[in-house]
Amino acid sequence: MDTSDGVISTIDQLSRINNTGFAFQEYENLIDPEAIKASEHYKFPSWLFLAGQHGEFELIFSIPRERAGDFIQKAGEINWHPIELGRATKDGTITLPLYNKTAKLDTGYLRNLYNEVNGDKSRYIEQLLQLDQQLR
Repeated sequence: MDTSDGVISTIDQLSRINNTGFAFQEYENLIDPEAIKASEHYKFPSWLFLAGQHGEFELIFSIPRERAGDFIQKAGEINWHPIELGRATKDGTITLPLYNKTAKLDTGYLRNLYNEVNGDKSRYIEQLLQLDQQLR
């Protein structure tokens, strides 16, 4: 799936379609270094960049663990270096390592939040920051 609705939204949709959960390994390597700098400057949690819509940039896909080694080798042969996001899980939850713990994300809430606030960007950011505070 493409990530135009946001990485977290895409993972949420994939998890629902496949009746799985997902455990992110880390997330800062998924965010552009300039966005990380902006998050530091504005004191905005960088992980929230994964929540918002941002246009067509990347694809998220999965492969069976037993085929990962072969896949990485073949991808390297054509100078393609996909980034591993994490692992599918059986428990149906989506987790992200945040604030020295594993945070369980309400990805349905995140996926629908922008529409819930009727596109009001100030309210959207306010709600995202409130969620971040709850996860601390």
